[in-house]
Amino acid sequence: MSVLALLLALAMGDDWPAWRGPNRDGVSAEKGLPSTWSSDKNVFWKVELPGPAGSTPIVVKDRIYLTTPDGERLLLLCIGTDGKKVWERELAKGVKNTTNLASASPSSDGTHV
Repeated sequence: MSVLALLLALAMGDDWPAWRGPNRDGVSAEKGLPSTWSSDKNVFWKVELPGPAGSTPIVVKDRIYLTTPDGERLLLLCIGTDGKKVWERELAKGVKNTTNLASASPSSDGTHV
């Protein structure tokens, strides 16, 4: 199983509603972010994922969303900025991906994911 580790700065920063951020350029307006981290440095919390990989997460208000495989299912997870799972939804089943464990990243308009 994979572990999703998010930085304190991500948990406290501005919304990141799509892959590559609000301006689609991969640049954050946040200041003072850590430039390095490890399994125990600059990590606020960790969450076990049900599958071996997860998508690039997005952040909307106090929620973090990502997709991840779980066996032959693809799930959308909602995690609070406190690291606790809020909910999960099945997006697809019967999915067999043997060549690439990456999942498509979700996006949000601020209301819908």
